[in-house]
This record gives sequence, structure tokens and C-alpha cells, in this order.
Amino acid sequence: MHEVSRKVLQDSDIMASLANGCIQFTRHAGDVLLNFNRLRSRNILTDVTIQIDGQRFCAHRTVLVACSGLFYSIFTDPLKSNLSAISLDPKVDPDGFAILLDFMYTSTLTLKDSLVLVTMN
Repeated sequence: MHEVSRKVLQDSDIMASLANGCIQFTRHAGDVLLNFNRLRSRNILTDVTIQIDGQRFCAHRTVLVACSGLFYSIFTDPLKSNLSAISLDPKVDPDGFAILLDFMYTSTLTLKDSLVLVTMN
């Protein structure tokens, strides 16, 4: 096994030392989300389509489950875990859902004044 110097690790990632010789790579989680979002934008390995009022949103079930209680309850149900398409209630605003879906993948919530209420509903 190759030993990697602390200097090399520091140059490659902002990190925080933890007890017991563990190292936490503080950018790792953000980098994972960034890569999932890149995959989603290119429709690579997306495994579910969310349909709302005629609009379709491709996503990764794992991201949806990790970020949403609704999707967690759907995809952890043995009868629904293999669904590749889901239709949400037409009362859900597609623009508001798009903002929340982007948030799941970026940790950034972009709200326009006109969409605050529909996004929060």
C-alpha cells in the first residue's frame, strides 16, 4: 500500500483532522452532489422520471430518497421500489418542483419572488 503524505492530501482537498487518525475530506460530499447533478443534466444513469402536469423530470432515485421523505416512503416500499416513472399530483407546481429538485442536487435554493409560495407548498 502506498503512503500518501499529509501535504499531498492538503493540496488535493480541504480537510479536517479527526480523532483516531481519521481524516475528513470536507469537499467530498459537495463533489459527489456536483457529479450527480452533472449526470442528471446529461441524463446519465437517471432511473426515474417524475411527471407533473405534462412536464418530465429525470432523476436518480438515490438522490430523491436521500433528500425527500415523500420519495423515501415511495422507493423504500417493496411494491414501489422499482418504479421508473411517477406522476405527482397536478396541484404540484412544476416550476416549484424544479427548484426543489435542483436544491436536492446542488444544496442551493434559488427562489424568485413569483415562485416562493408555489415552491414552499
